[in-house]
Amino acid sequence: STPTVSIVKKIKKIIGEESFSSLQFGSELQAVSIDENSVHMTHRDYMINRFSKTPIHGSREDSGETLPCHSNGYKGHKDVYGRIFLNKPGPTMTTGCMNPSKGRFLHPWENHGITIRHTARFQTFPDSFKFSGGLISQARQIGNAVPVELGKALLKNVVKMLQQNSGDVNQKLMSSNK
Repeated sequence: STPTVSIVKKIKKIIGEESFSSLQFGSELQAVSIDENSVHMTHRDYMINRFSKTPIHGSREDSGETLPCHSNGYKGHKDVYGRIFLNKPGPTMTTGCMNPSKGRFLHPWENHGITIRHTARFQTFPDSFKFSGGLISQARQIGNAVPVELGKALLKNVVKMLQQNSGDVNQKLMSSNK
């Protein structure tokens, strides 16, 4: 969704006017009735409440709540239940990419995890690509994938190298037949 005026003010306060002016918001997601991958995990009310206390760019430490597994002073895994940074590269999409408990996979300003479509966009899948199965299966498909545009770039160079090597081999064969 496009950020509201109040959200825009919060974003500008956190990242600055100049950084905000360089942000490019993607196109709106289609309704679930049109794109079945525009769905996020269903969260319990207490989780939505926790998310509502997590500021833009914030993480579990900023919500004011301590997870039981961190009550003994454990300081690691600071990105769990974290909001995606708006002015930094996105998080690595893992097989748990739609679950905020698995990393910085909380929507930048809405109080839910990112959708399957969001995770697919991080991996540069076109919106026309459809994932099937349950949410965990879909997240696994996306998290295990090579980003589409990276794959294209790699393959382009591999083909170029193979074509060059093929030409070299053909030249060697021709010269050895003389």
